[in-house]
Amino acid sequence: MLLKIPKEGSLSSTLGLKGSIGYIAPEYEMGGGVSPKGDVYSYGILLLESFTGKKPTDEIFIGELDLPKWVSMALPDRIMDILDPALTGKDNSPEHCLITVIKVGLACAEERPTMRNVSSLIKNVRKDLGRINHTFS
Repeated sequence: MLLKIPKEGSLSSTLGLKGSIGYIAPEYEMGGGVSPKGDVYSYGILLLESFTGKKPTDEIFIGELDLPKWVSMALPDRIMDILDPALTGKDNSPEHCLITVIKVGLACAEERPTMRNVSSLIKNVRKDLGRINHTFS
């Protein structure tokens, strides 16, 4: 997140970077320039957190292991093992839709697609879920 910091007694301001550890793009931590790709990264981390139940700051993520790497290691065969049990509980949520959302989160954190592409992928998941729910209604 960009933060505009007004200089005291001045009409000008400086731009600073503010964000939570684990959610801001790694290039920001290394002094890289701010871009929409950083927002895409943060969105991907939020998706991964939402669907795995793991925060990027959880104790299991030490050293080189971070949330995106942990999820990548589970693809494709162990993806159901890392999903938040609340999502895969009694209603038997369609596995392929959950996997697609996880892949979108990973793509955001690793490849940094445009938000337009991300939105399109998420809309496709919603359509798939709608078709599945209609089938079982």
